[in-house]
Amino acid sequence: MTRRVLEIETLAAFDAHVRRARSLNGWFVQSLDLTERVEALLSLDPRGAVFLGCQFSPVVEAHLRRAGALIFPRLPDLPFDPYRSGLYDAVELYGSGRPESGSYRQSRCRHLRLGPLRESQVAGRCAGRHPARSRDHRRAR
Repeated sequence: MTRRVLEIETLAAFDAHVRRARSLNGWFVQSLDLTERVEALLSLDPRGAVFLGCQFSPVVEAHLRRAGALIFPRLPDLPFDPYRSGLYDAVELYGSGRPESGSYRQSRCRHLRLGPLRESQVAGRCAGRHPARSRDHRRAR
């Protein structure tokens, strides 16, 4: 038997498929706010379903976990959506079109890997000005 896989990326697609479904087995639901879909999520068997970065009411989330669904949490401190269903375009990656802006800049900045920073901190630390690194580099010579 072949396992059916269904990728759900919009609330409209979720609603359309839920009407015909008996189970959520094989569903991969990406980055949706499902807090208003309580009745549908509680009425269907969630075993074998995967939810990537979705939002639920606490009751629904507990039910889904207990009943065998896999839930990957939202990661709000990341500068990008790790569960995105499509590719990024140049403006989303580079912001103004320059490699110094947008998600590309944030991914290349070592300071972001040390913990979450506000955008104002990122701009000052990652725009090619790394005073601490420059001092350390001079000392090492």
